[in-house]
Order: sequence, then structure tokens, then C-alpha cells
Amino acid sequence: MTDEATIRVDSPGSRTPTAHRWFARRTDLAAATVVLLANDPALALEPTRLLQLASATGPSPAPLEGHRVLDLCSGAGTVGLAAARLGGQVTALDNHPIAVLVGRCLLQYAPWFGGVHHEHRGIGDGNSWAGLEPELRHWSQVLVDHIQRAAGEAWLGVTDAVVCRPVTICQNCGKATDFMGEGAARGTAKCVHCQNDFVRRDAAVVGFEPVREIRGRSERDLSQEVRSVLAASDHQNPWLEDEPFVSTRQGTVPVSRTITPRQASVLAASQRALRSTRDDLAERGYEPNHVAALVTTLGLALSSSLVEMLTTTARWDKRTHRLRALDVHDWRFPWEFAEAGGAELRRRFERQIDDTCAALTSVAGTGVAISGDMTRIDLPDGSFDVVVWDPPFYDNIDYQALAAPWVRYLRATIGELHPDLDWTASSSPSPIEPFDAVLYEQSLAEASSEVARVLDTDGSLGVFWIRRRGQEEDDLTGLLHGLESSGLELIQSVRLDKTITTFDSPVEPVFLVFRKTVIVQPSNAGQIVAGLDEHRPMMAAGLADLLERYLDRAPLRVMARLRRRELAEFVEERSPGTADGLTGDELAQVVLELLGWRVPRPVGFSIGEALDECDRQASVLSFTSSEA
Repeated sequence: MTDEATIRVDSPGSRTPTAHRWFARRTDLAAATVVLLANDPALALEPTRLLQLASATGPSPAPLEGHRVLDLCSGAGTVGLAAARLGGQVTALDNHPIAVLVGRCLLQYAPWFGGVHHEHRGIGDGNSWAGLEPELRHWSQVLVDHIQRAAGEAWLGVTDAVVCRPVTICQNCGKATDFMGEGAARGTAKCVHCQNDFVRRDAAVVGFEPVREIRGRSERDLSQEVRSVLAASDHQNPWLEDEPFVSTRQGTVPVSRTITPRQASVLAASQRALRSTRDDLAERGYEPNHVAALVTTLGLALSSSLVEMLTTTARWDKRTHRLRALDVHDWRFPWEFAEAGGAELRRRFERQIDDTCAALTSVAGTGVAISGDMTRIDLPDGSFDVVVWDPPFYDNIDYQALAAPWVRYLRATIGELHPDLDWTASSSPSPIEPFDAVLYEQSLAEASSEVARVLDTDGSLGVFWIRRRGQEEDDLTGLLHGLESSGLELIQSVRLDKTITTFDSPVEPVFLVFRKTVIVQPSNAGQIVAGLDEHRPMMAAGLADLLERYLDRAPLRVMARLRRRELAEFVEERSPGTADGLTGDELAQVVLELLGWRVPRPVGFSIGEALDECDRQASVLSFTSSEA
């Protein structure tokens, strides 16, 4: 039997800066919250204290001091960073090269090389190492200037973007045209010559035609200079045109449809410039580990800011006056795309460097990031006290296919610095196979066995589970079977509500906490799912929110509108003078204590019993205040 609670942990739209674009990124607060819950699920009973610990910059004593923490399927690395900040000894493990590289930048390079090293070469006083952030900012400017020189006229330094259209051959009349009207059906185009419709994806692309220019965020007629640059035939292309560039759910897309000659030339220039920068650092006597840290971080910034902007997926958004590309978890190719100019590319690269530096300077702890498979964890038995596992969610995001262009770029520029990474599987865009739910659930079961093996006796596991409305019971049954068969017992389920309004999405994040035990008491997936719908919410505002619901029998409101007067009157009647100067949260805590709420939490607590007690206490409060 598991207990349930809801914790609101996110600010809508908030995302934590990191060293490379990644999907499923979590905020610092959300990451710290789940780490704390995995270590001590009893904190779900005390959401105010939980969020205070999660948001503290340097809690003392550190809640995870001395705890060995595994961030399994680490992704953007926010969970591992949060665990390190809370005092944990962190190992981040993922099978994707970008996730491992981000982890190395934040968990290893930032704490190791963040400070001044007078004994090593750099740009600081006396040509000494100035610290990772100032070194990175200096060499990023050197790098982007080098790219501009290497790209030459193709850089288009004063241009934000050039709107273009593919030149295609009509499947019906065989004529070439650069303009297609919308067809009658979605995904089709109408030939302006024969007026027949055909499927855009099947159209043979034989070139690209510029239409208009964007400069200073405003549209203007295409200049002859830009037209000449785009029409030049001497652009260097590091890829074969028939070579597959990316795989989508609709099929594999070749380079010829994805990258224009000018885009390929700029990408090639950026790769040459980064290699040249690496050689320059070595010639100046930089320590090899410092070179690896700088070149890796710069390579990630280039990949994150340039690759998707230099493809035919980029488009000019007339409403927001900005260049957009990979907005969803798939590569989509609009009929009218935008060639990013040098002005926009420089801005995006500098913005990514700012994000990277912000992430580097926020690191408060150290750890290691390693490449590995969740079904075969190459680490000794009993290595960890806490594991936080964020497994892939069915076929929601195909990370290998989605990130293949980024990985391919990184492999060509910094691959030899990280030979332990699985570059081949992640950089070769093979056709996406139909999703096999049986194999997926089998991999979860195998990973569950590995997690149980590397957990120490009495260790705990926190698992992100995405609840799919209408399928949650079957999904949870499969997950529970694998974990419980491995000796892991479910003791806590926590809804991670990310908004300040009722959560009505078809998918909902839930955090499940397990403990390693000899005898497992099986859980009932149906009861757990029902409990997630029926239990009382415990949110970031703490117990005061729950009290408010019972005080006025109205839908929950934000804390600023809490009926403080009723709480204050209740406290004053029983303890005169106690309510003076107290906030709504503090008054609510006093009310609960006056009503017999035991603080601190008793040993052998039960979240379910505690919520029932809160229900009873709040009902008493509602009755008492109405009588007053």
C-alpha cells in the first residue's frame, strides 16, 4: 500500500540554463525536490520544509552529505547537479553522447577548472589560467571571429536571415518551380504550372531560391549581394548530398533536402575554426585537460546554436520577428524556410555561451558523468544509497533520431577527445522502426534488476513515471512488476504538478519512491491510480492551501488571498498575542499545532494517515471558525 501526495515544483515556462539544448529539461527546484524525496519520502508530508531545502543555495547540514547518488538516464544533468549541491557524491549515467558531455561540463569541468590556476597557462595575470568561465568567454569570441573569416562571404555578417523556397520538379508536368501553392490536402502542394497537387515530401528538390531578406528584424527586398552569395557554386560541403541527414517519423531525409550549399559551407567553417582553436590552445602551452574542457564546451555551444539554424527546418516567424527551428520533438521541413545569416548566428552562439557560463557558475558540488546503458550498469554491487531514474517514456521522444545531426557534428569536431562515448549509434540516422512496447517494457525490467543490484542495502530509488490518461493502470502494472520482482517496494507516490492551476494534461508526471527490501509487499496499480485522483493536494504553499479549501469551501486560490483573518481569530482565542506579525503560512502552522498536529513528524509516519488527519483537523477548523 503506497501513500500519495502532490508537490508543485515548477514555475511555468522556467527552464534551467545548460551547456547544450536538450529535451525534458527540469528546473533546479524540481530536480532538487525529487532528489530529496528519493532520499527521504517523508518530506512529502512537509512540503514547505521540502521546498525550503530544495531552494536553499547551501543548506547546512547538507541533506545528502555522504550519500552516494546515481542519476540514471541523466539527460540534461539537472538532477545530478541538484544532488551534488545538496551534498551527494554523484554519478550521472546516460547512453547518449550529448547527455554525457553536458554532465562532464557541469559535474567535472566546472568544479575542477572553475578557479584560477596560477601554475597553468591561460589568459589571466601572468598568462595563467583565469578560470573556466573567463577563459570560455574569451575563446568563444576568438572562435566566432575565426568562423566568420573562414566562412568568408557566405557568413552574411549583417543579415539576420534570408527566406528561401526549395526548387522542385513537379511530379505531374516535370517542370521546375520555386513556388508552390497549398494543395487541397495537408502536406500537399499545387504546381503553379499544371495546377495539380502532389505530396511535398515526395517532391525532388533540385535547388533553393532566395525570396526576401531579413535585416535588423525587418523584411526587405533581396539584395544582389546576398543573391550572389547564395548562388555561388564554390561552397564547401562536408557531406554527400545523398547521405541521410536525419530520420523522422515520416522517413529518412537526405542532406540535399536538409542543408543548402551555403549552410553546409558555414558549418564546415565552424568545424575547421574549432579544430584551429584547439591547435592554438595547445601551441600556447595550455594544459591538456584545460584544452579538453574548453574545446568540449565550445563544441557543445556551436552544436546547440548553429546546427538546427543551418538547416531547412529553420523558419522566420512573422508574428514574433524571430528565427525558429526545432520547436517540437521532431524535425519538420516547412516549404518556406530561412537561411540564418551571420548576425543571427553570432547572437545565438553568444546567447548559448551566456547560458553555459550561467550553468557553470551555478555548480556547487562535484561528480562524474559516464557513458552506459541502463540495462547493463557497469558498476559494482551496492554502489549507491540513492538512485534517481528518469527512463525514456515509451515512444514520446526518440532521442537517438532527434539528436543525430547534433551528434554527427560533435563527433567530427570533438569525438576523439571522448573515445568512450557511443558515437556510432547516436550519429547514424537509420530509419525509425515501429515502436515495440514489449521490448520497451522488457528493457525497463532489465534496468530494474540492475538498479536493485547497484543499490546498497536499505537504499532507495526514485522513478519518474509519466501517467498517460486511460492507460495508466496497464503502464504502472508493467513498471511495478519489473521493480517489485527485483526486490524494490513502492512506499510513496507524488504527483509533480507543474502549474498553479488544475492539471488537465493527458499526461502527468508522477514520482514513485521505492526502497530495497528482502520481502516486497506488492502494490495494486488500480488503487494507486485511483489514489492519485482522490488524495488531497499538498502543494508548495504548504498546509495553508489545504486549510483554505476547508475554510471557505471554494476552489483553491493563490496564497495572497488566504483568509488570514479566520486563522488569526482562531489562534487569538486559544493563545492571545501569538498571531501578531505572523504570515498566513505561519498562522496555519500554529493552527495545526493548536489542533494537535504533531511537530516534528512522528516516527513510523504514514502519508495516508497524515492526510486523513489533516482532513479531520481542517474540518474542525472550518466548524470552529463558523461558530466563532
